[in-house]
Amino acid sequence: MRPGGVLAILNLSYRGDPAADRADAKHWAAGYGFRLTRNGEAPFALWDGTAFVLRRVSRRRPGAALFRGS
Repeated sequence: MRPGGVLAILNLSYRGDPAADRADAKHWAAGYGFRLTRNGEAPFALWDGTAFVLRRVSRRRPGAALFRGS
């Protein structure tokens, strides 16, 4: 993905743990060169889904940082 590109994820998981979903999204953003602009918000009026929006800020290549500490 080019710098400035946007990745939107709706309903990251169905595990019933919003705090864990937010922590995962934050960890992935940091590990892969993204800025997290929405982290588990519920921006929809007629749906209880959550939104995670990540914007690419660097050309950093994916690495082992994603699963560090898991």
